[in-house]
Amino acid sequence: GSSHPTPKYVLVPVLRRWLPPLRSTTMPPPVTLFFLPPPVRAPIYLPPIHSFPPYPAPAAPPQGRHPRFRPSAQAPPPSDPAPAPSSAVPARSSVVAHVEPAVRTKIDKLGDDHDVDAAVELFRGIDNPGVEDWNAVILVALRSHHWRSAINLFFEMVEDPEWLKGGVLRSREGGRNPDIETYNLLMDALNQGQRWERCVELYQLLAKSQLKPNLKTYRRALKAAGKSGRIALSDSIFRKASAIPPGPDAGMYVSAIASRNLSGDWRSARALMDRMAAAGFEPDIVAYTTVIGCCGNSQAFNEAENLVMEMRARGLEMDRYVYMAMITVYGKAGRWEEALQWLRTMQREGVVPNAQVYMACVLACKKGGNLRRIIELGNEMERRNIRKSRMLEYEIEMTRQRLED
Repeated sequence: GSSHPTPKYVLVPVLRRWLPPLRSTTMPPPVTLFFLPPPVRAPIYLPPIHSFPPYPAPAAPPQGRHPRFRPSAQAPPPSDPAPAPSSAVPARSSVVAHVEPAVRTKIDKLGDDHDVDAAVELFRGIDNPGVEDWNAVILVALRSHHWRSAINLFFEMVEDPEWLKGGVLRSREGGRNPDIETYNLLMDALNQGQRWERCVELYQLLAKSQLKPNLKTYRRALKAAGKSGRIALSDSIFRKASAIPPGPDAGMYVSAIASRNLSGDWRSARALMDRMAAAGFEPDIVAYTTVIGCCGNSQAFNEAENLVMEMRARGLEMDRYVYMAMITVYGKAGRWEEALQWLRTMQREGVVPNAQVYMACVLACKKGGNLRRIIELGNEMERRNIRKSRMLEYEIEMTRQRLED
């Protein structure tokens, strides 16, 4: 009856002295729920992605878990045939290879409809599934952008939570071992979840293993190395990919250019784009935008402007990502006047800015110390009915409070 109730972190230790003798078959255990909020239950079982290996999957997941992670013994036997082998590229015609056309169409539709549950239910009906069957169901999860599910399925396949531990890839004699396509799919899942460093670690394990990496492996590793700014590793992967016919494609050149972004080495990035053109791949908007991003981290304003003029001379259509890259180039240096000039140029040329473009402008004004212009940008977004992101709303609200104080 006190007006100052005891905090919950004091009540719980006191109750723990009394709860053990009171617990019995007649008293349910969740008595502490009256004093503590109920625990947040994850919708699906997820192994931790921040480090390898994840915890082992439970033999019998608790009730309420997602149906795709039910044990095979509890899954109802499907009446449809199982998916067949797939490649690492999410192409409709390559999801399955040795099944009837009707089943192939059904598996393709499951991937198109993002129906991972139905695909896994079909997979659960396979007796002793092979590596190609596991690859097929993992591919459906990736096509549906369920990268966590793909990682879970991989560790369910190997049945060993320490498969990637110890600095070497494990294998079992006479057992089910992942092939290079399975590891390519796992690298796809890590890239899809933006776990760049984990993908790089997996590539390094593959490079020391008996498996022979292919161009698909190098393409995924090059993307991860580029996103994480590993220039030396990116160059090493690029050289190895160049030794395999037909050699690097346009996407691999762009990934190698992106590895220079964090360091701001725009000269090396420009040289790679020239090599890309010499190899027969015309640099597109993505390549130019990536080089412009390298210019931003080294404050190479003239070079960024020259790249834009070169794009216009080649007849490439400027999209919002190019304008946002130019806004970011000046914004990182706090030159908010030039950044907002690119915003107005973008609007004059009929390109509609979105919340990301306005966020880049807000950060430019914040870096330059012009807080009132941030409020004006927020009001402009409201007039144009542009929905703000949570981060943008937070920046505008914090700026408003600072001006009021």
